[in-house]
Amino acid sequence: MSVSEERIPLAEIITIDTGNIINWANMKRKVPTSSTDEIRVSIDTTLSACQKEADLERQRDLRQLVCCYPNKIPSQETREEQKITVKLFTFNTEVEIFKEAIQKALKQLSVTMIDTVLLSMPDEPDDENLTIDHVKPLWEILEGYVAQGTIGNLGVSDVDLPLFVELYNWAEVKPMINQLNLATCCVIPPEMKDFAKENNVQLLTHADPRNILPVEVFQEIVSNQFSLRDAAGATWYPSWVVRYTSIVKNRAIVRCKGYIVRAQRNLSIIDG
Repeated sequence: MSVSEERIPLAEIITIDTGNIINWANMKRKVPTSSTDEIRVSIDTTLSACQKEADLERQRDLRQLVCCYPNKIPSQETREEQKITVKLFTFNTEVEIFKEAIQKALKQLSVTMIDTVLLSMPDEPDDENLTIDHVKPLWEILEGYVAQGTIGNLGVSDVDLPLFVELYNWAEVKPMINQLNLATCCVIPPEMKDFAKENNVQLLTHADPRNILPVEVFQEIVSNQFSLRDAAGATWYPSWVVRYTSIVKNRAIVRCKGYIVRAQRNLSIIDG
């Protein structure tokens, strides 16, 4: 058993940072068929590289492991020439954990400001139907970053009209984008179009599944990478996924794209 395999059972939190995946050879040889497939390959490749580089063995904090792919974000362009977008997929509503996501993205990109942050919430946070009360605490954090000048614009993903209107009317910093998945919404409702037009809201389309990283997919990756038995692998749950992209303005060239994933163990499963 490797040192990495010995350490992962002791860990309670793991952060996986893929770096820039744009020029990865395995992504070019076999183009991912979906966002979930892309993030699966990204996580698997990063964990494998991290162990080869012996990153996990060198870490002193056995409770919180960090795994980074050994590459750098390109910087051919100045910050003014780039448009940086972060889409934040959250799987729960824990405020402190949520704050980490933005900080990790800023650090990875070596910037002090993100142009746009899009928030994607789960259908049933905390096993409850999604309501404005679930969104408010997280939105207030994002508003704080806007006030600091750390984020330029805010948007949401796959929010239906009643909830979007409720958020828009309540928020100090209005959501100026609503991403809609045309796989589940073939035609944008006229009421949504009318509200967007009246309030200068952009309606954009996307192809991300609502649950970009299913629990069973992540658990399978971790189990395979660290030779965990089913019971041990089943204790790991994603907290959030950050996808960042940097596009060269006026040329529409994607210079950088990557993922950061935070996951933690549910120790009660073992205790039970």
